[in-house]
Amino acid sequence: GKGGGGGGGGGGSPPDLPPADALGLPLPTEGDPLVADAFRLHSNPGAPKRVVLDFTGHTLRAGTAWGVGANLNGDVPIVTPPYDLDGDPSSFSAGEREAIVSVWRQVSEHFSAWDVDVTTDEPEGGSPDAGDAALVGNGVRVAIGENDGWFENVGGVAFIGGFGEPWAGPVAFVFNQNPVSVALAASHQVGHALGLLHHG
Repeated sequence: GKGGGGGGGGGGSPPDLPPADALGLPLPTEGDPLVADAFRLHSNPGAPKRVVLDFTGHTLRAGTAWGVGANLNGDVPIVTPPYDLDGDPSSFSAGEREAIVSVWRQVSEHFSAWDVDVTTDEPEGGSPDAGDAALVGNGVRVAIGENDGWFENVGGVAFIGGFGEPWAGPVAFVFNQNPVSVALAASHQVGHALGLLHHG
């Protein structure tokens, strides 16, 4: 679960505005030192392959293979809401940022033997479609957020062999919330995207 609180005040007057990160979100004052960079993390910058852990919400365009059979909404965009642990999907609390860093650390460790960058940074392009296009041939986005009802009773889903493929988005999905479960499901789904099957 989430860790508890932390001690109080000290001397001096508070600044006029709380410090904020590049997204304009307030920076937490405790916990993992990487929480301030939770959406700019890279395990291996410059690597030729990428795994993008997307916690901020994602809309996958219509017309991919997800619109055939698996997507119960039909051939329409698939909307993944932002990762949310506190009931407020409009912002990321210090606890949520710590969870994001924890997931990134775990998935980065899973892929540390290979020349791949596990990142929480949005792919270049400035839009979800452009970001997905930037991953064609070299990566996969793992859209991490609640299951919106289009694929029931699973922790995540990916097309086998969909890594870097335009017909797959290239996007995989994780619906778990607990950081350990999210990390395991993310690595599991990336494994499917790379062509791996279940044992047995």
